[in-house]
Amino acid sequence: MLEARGFVYRKYEATIPPAVTYGLTSRMDEMRPVLAQLDRLAGIWYEEDRRAGRLPAVEGPESPDDSPS
Repeated sequence: MLEARGFVYRKYEATIPPAVTYGLTSRMDEMRPVLAQLDRLAGIWYEEDRRAGRLPAVEGPESPDDSPS
């Protein structure tokens, strides 16, 4: 989808083994300020939620001893 919309390019090389390279286009480069602002806003909201105690408890990964028998 990102390639179809022009955000990334795909370069295929018919070598043995085949090589495929992906990269960002100028269209995606134009998105950088938007994504940076979203990241900043997400950080602000996360800190607000953390301070207000609105974040769910996060449990660590189960150890092999915790798995059901």
